[in-house]
Amino acid sequence: MKKTIGLSLLALSFAAYGDIMIKNKEKIAFLGDSITQQGHTFDGGYVNLVMDGLSLSGVKAVMIPAGRGGAKSDYMLENLEDKVLKHNPDWMTLSCGVNDVGHGERGIGLEQYKKNITEILDRCRKAGVKVIVLTPTLCTDSKGWEKHPNNLKLDGYC
Repeated sequence: MKKTIGLSLLALSFAAYGDIMIKNKEKIAFLGDSITQQGHTFDGGYVNLVMDGLSLSGVKAVMIPAGRGGAKSDYMLENLEDKVLKHNPDWMTLSCGVNDVGHGERGIGLEQYKKNITEILDRCRKAGVKVIVLTPTLCTDSKGWEKHPNNLKLDGYC
């Protein structure tokens, strides 16, 4: 249910006033972590679902997969040029935060996370890339998820 709602919201984010904002042959980069990587690798992954939804709506966009398992905001910033900007995308989705929190002491603190995300957005804006920022996924969705310390910490990253 959560996945369906999230994907519906992502698809709607590409629409404005009933018109699809993505146009034929425009390029969409999907920058993120393992969820984004698997979203491109597996048929039911969100990247493929977005591309299929656009295609069913008559939009033949070009996908630029830029997800990597375990990626945190520092990796995404460091690799933004190579993974995304050198491909001259028109759009980019950014899914980041769960690993910044979930990796504990090897994670990225909130203030540095904010700086990294701001730099990613600034560089994309300068390159003319329109960005859709996705809310980070939960660190866990098992029973008691709403009280899990990492999910509570993640709230600030949202």
